[in-house]
Amino acid sequence: MQKKILFVIPTMQQGGAERVVSIMANYWAQKGYGISVMSFDNQASYYPLLPVVNYYNLNSTVGRFGVFNFVVNNIKRTVNYLKLAKKIGPDVIISFTDNANVYCVLYNFFARRKLVITQRNNPDYITLPSVIKKLPRLIYRYADVMVLQCAATKKIYERQRVKLPSKTEVIFNMIKTDHEEIGTYAERENIVLAVGRIENRQKQFDRLIDMFAATGNPGWQLHIAGDGPNLEDLKARIMKAGLQDTIILHGSVKNIMPLYSKAKIFALTSLFEGQPNALIEAMVNGCACISYDCPTGPAEIIDDTINGILIKLNDEAEFIKQLAGLMNDEAATKKFSAEAVKVKSIFDETKIMAQWENVIMQL
Repeated sequence: MQKKILFVIPTMQQGGAERVVSIMANYWAQKGYGISVMSFDNQASYYPLLPVVNYYNLNSTVGRFGVFNFVVNNIKRTVNYLKLAKKIGPDVIISFTDNANVYCVLYNFFARRKLVITQRNNPDYITLPSVIKKLPRLIYRYADVMVLQCAATKKIYERQRVKLPSKTEVIFNMIKTDHEEIGTYAERENIVLAVGRIENRQKQFDRLIDMFAATGNPGWQLHIAGDGPNLEDLKARIMKAGLQDTIILHGSVKNIMPLYSKAKIFALTSLFEGQPNALIEAMVNGCACISYDCPTGPAEIIDDTINGILIKLNDEAEFIKQLAGLMNDEAATKKFSAEAVKVKSIFDETKIMAQWENVIMQL
């Protein structure tokens, strides 16, 4: 009999971790596993889930501020979680993001299920409520397994003196490879593409706009796909610079693949990442990629000067120089495009899911 698996995540709205959960849930559901997904909020999943995947909301948001709201919110969340966990009866619980990790480890003292926690970002930049931000160091060891996206993440935890579970695995993000074939390079346009949540603190799209403008390349456009708290700020920045015909903001995009196939260059300017899905997708879809070498993620995807370009974090002058170089060198851009698609074999959905299956079958 196939295992019952419960995924726990704060929300299933747009984001990298949320997309991975949807891919994993649907993949295992098709193989006959009993799959449930539980989110802390009261929103429907942004990403499609198969009808056989059970989707639950804890509906635990009662207020954003104040000690009273925090206490009530967490009492409600705990009661709902334990009731649902008992009803579902999962063999394995897999939690995504630190918020869910902390709660699931604590809840598991009562639920007593096999628990896999995951790290989806650089631990140096984790944002948790002040009352629980020190808990990972104390409680993560009580999970059965921790899955990391990058080997570099484990080194960060060691520096932070966080005690991890005795079993720790590194499993890369997966990408779906069953979409339509990408077009030829000749069909691509003079477009630099960036994709992600519009949050300047992490993604630094405001700096990308300025760097793109500084290249001074007529005939090129910058396209940014994504939604988030700084979208209106970017619109104002573009209007003020008079670049509304050159820089296009797409907002939230359900099917991003046509944009990848249309763009010649993909740019990533993040201050920090886990293992950026957008960068992997861009390479698999044949974009020539240029990225900041932030502490975790890009260096495990891009082989510098072979299948893309890595730039020292926040070295804007070098980023502008290399971006302009790509825009003016068709041969180099075409070469990187051809080499980039080869990463498909590394991040193939079937290969990555086999690694995940090996983890849960050993529990």
